[in-house]
Amino acid sequence: MERSGSLRARRADDLAARPGRDGLRAAGAATPRTRLLALTPVLAGAAVALLVLPSDPRRIYVLDKAAAELVCDGPVCVTRTHQARLTGLASHGKKALRLLHGVLGRRAPVSVRENTAVQPEGSTPRWSRKSVLIDFDDDIIAAAKGEELTWAVIAKGMVPGCSPVGWSGTGGEDIARTVAVDWVLGDLNSMPGQESPNLRREVDTQARAVRKELEALPRAKQLSRINAMRAAALSCEGDALDALTGGAHR
Repeated sequence: MERSGSLRARRADDLAARPGRDGLRAAGAATPRTRLLALTPVLAGAAVALLVLPSDPRRIYVLDKAAAELVCDGPVCVTRTHQARLTGLASHGKKALRLLHGVLGRRAPVSVRENTAVQPEGSTPRWSRKSVLIDFDDDIIAAAKGEELTWAVIAKGMVPGCSPVGWSGTGGEDIARTVAVDWVLGDLNSMPGQESPNLRREVDTQARAVRKELEALPRAKQLSRINAMRAAALSCEGDALDALTGGAHR
């Protein structure tokens, strides 16, 4: 597996549109996230609008504000569209926040929030230092069952992922994420959402080696490496695994 990972396109689901009093709206969107979006024409008349739609997706898709309104249980919030999932997420989200605070202190995030940002396809994701932003379509979150959801929230709070919007990747981030969750929990766990058992084994094998090197350092140095990794992961500037290993995996 190449360190930088290989990106693969995630096929976009087709949107069937129908005219309405207020313009075009997406009908039968295939994923929970797309149900938060409404397709609107920029000019009166659908036929004309389709010819002059701007290239910036932020001007094509706008949030359905009612669907995207946040509903919260303490520090854990989801959109009204996914309100039924709040009960299952809340306990795991709160536990993840407690664990993160226990190891990161004042640098830890203080909330878990469903991500409602609309970013252009192919753009660099934007993350928050204070909130763990989750997407129910994300492979790690979608595949998590039971206590795995706690791991998944921790994972997104430590190494959320810097693959371009609409793409997914495997590589160094997966290793750094696995090590980071292990460092928080004190136990190496395979992350949910890995594409295949072979890939999972490869990531886990490399993560064990990195974790062993990290454990050999004084605790203060470990924390310094973790903070550097998280800074790189949240800003999407630099390489999270390089920061975690002090450049040993370049």
